[in-house]
Parts: sequence; structure tokens; C-alpha cells
Amino acid sequence: MIDHPAIDCSGMSSAELSETLQNVCDPDRIKDQILRINLENVSRSAYRNLNHAKLSKLTSAALYFKIRIEYDDEKERIDDVPVNALRLHEEYTRFLEDQASRNMVSKSIKNDVEVYGSNLLKRAVEAHNIEAMDASE
Repeated sequence: MIDHPAIDCSGMSSAELSETLQNVCDPDRIKDQILRINLENVSRSAYRNLNHAKLSKLTSAALYFKIRIEYDDEKERIDDVPVNALRLHEEYTRFLEDQASRNMVSKSIKNDVEVYGSNLLKRAVEAHNIEAMDASE
């Protein structure tokens, strides 16, 4: 099995991405191998514009071939920024704003979802604080 180290694809065009994959997928090296390639910071348009038929032909010598992709627009993760539990509802509001701006949450229901979710988060934090106080007694 070949688990190729992550490749940083920041700013790569589909042609550059294709060239990188061709360099990694030497048919003699991958013949009868299980191959996994990890691509990081990939532009969605660059990956979408790859010649997937050509890539499939290139990797046909492998027993199994898998590409794991981390798109560049997914880079911002919640665990990258510490969250203050007392402000969790504010984080939730920012998250909903972001989702609404990308049309992932209907703007017609966003406010209702925001109010409901924020109230749940506030109650959960309060319940957690009460449990913590009870445990310390």
C-alpha cells in the first residue's frame, strides 16, 4: 500500500494538478498497489476541470486508487479557533450568517433557526455550568 504524503495544491491550476498527479502515479511504481493520494488546498474548479478519464487510465495499473481531497474553501475549521462556551450562541449566529450567504440556509427561515438554536445553546451552557457547580460541592 502506498499512502502518499499530503500534497499542497495551493494556487494550482487543473493543468498543474494534472501534472502533479502524473508525477505521483508512475505506472511501474503503482502496479498492483493500493494507492491513496492526499491533496490539500485544492481549488474546486481546478479539480472539476481535470481530465478524469485520463487520470483513470493513468491509475489503471493500481489495484485500488483513491484521492482524498481537502478543498481550499474548507480550510477554516471550528477547531482552529478556540470557542468560549459563554459566547457559543454568537459563534452559532456567525455560522448561520456564513451558511445563509452561501445559500446553504434559506434566508426565509434563518432568523427562526438562529433564535431557536441560540436558545438551545444558551440552555446547554447553563445546564453544563450547573452540573459543574454541583460536581464541585
